[in-house]
Amino acid sequence: MRLKNFGCVLFAMTIACALMPRAALARDGASGGLETIVFASGQPGGYYHAIGTRLQAVLPTRAGPNIELVETRGSLDNLARLADPKSPVNLGLAQADALLRFLNDNRDFAHQYSIVADAGAECAVVIARKGGAISSADDLKSRAGRTISVGRKGSGAEVTYETMVLIEPEYRNTSVVNVDVMQSLLQIKNPADLAVDALMLVQRPRTLSPPIEVLLDNLDTFQVIPLSKGDLGSTRLPDGMEIYSFDTVTVGFGTDHSIQFDTLCTRAVLLANTKKLGRKSIEELSRMILEEGSYIMPGAK
Repeated sequence: MRLKNFGCVLFAMTIACALMPRAALARDGASGGLETIVFASGQPGGYYHAIGTRLQAVLPTRAGPNIELVETRGSLDNLARLADPKSPVNLGLAQADALLRFLNDNRDFAHQYSIVADAGAECAVVIARKGGAISSADDLKSRAGRTISVGRKGSGAEVTYETMVLIEPEYRNTSVVNVDVMQSLLQIKNPADLAVDALMLVQRPRTLSPPIEVLLDNLDTFQVIPLSKGDLGSTRLPDGMEIYSFDTVTVGFGTDHSIQFDTLCTRAVLLANTKKLGRKSIEELSRMILEEGSYIMPGAK
């Protein structure tokens, strides 16, 4: 499957899923009863996990299928479990750039998934120590020997930084390491323990996650590195595919406990494996998200 413009394709597929007869949402899925949904939820405290817990709260009240949450490392891990016929995971969230990369390496999966919903923007947050080795995007590109953590292996941030390297190879000058997000913040905060110069995470705007809480409580120590269109040079992959947008975003809560900065954004998509999840379950899930979306995915736009 070769996508020419993922943004247009994602939008078209999402609208088509909402408007087509519900029986068509599951391409080849079984037509049995409402089986258990096994949802790849990411880490507790994150946006994906929050969506999973809200689905758990709403589904039983609507006589829908049961749902189990499986903690994962992030987008690539979610996609791998979703595609693996031996894994029970049949529903999961992933960044759009991670989906593109996964489809490039796993062409057969293109015929096994359905986009259930567009879960909104997800934006990069690059955190470094004030007065440290990295204070701008130029430092990421020009200073060899520096390190940036992208969280655990398989995270969405790992995919985003690798994609930035693909678009602009100079970003390779900063070495990528896989260190837990909170541990990375501790290493950045304490110079004596400094093994990490910066941390990239990817999260939804206008939200307060545990690492953002640490950032906002320590703005005398931490800074956010802005990313503007000029810092990447292009929002397209080498084959011309549009993959990112740039925006001024806010993370945190309210006016007194938030921070605004320029950065790049992708989209989050909710995916079902239509070989694992039956037609009736996908129908109910799709209908519920259409009706309860403001609760399940608040602020998804």
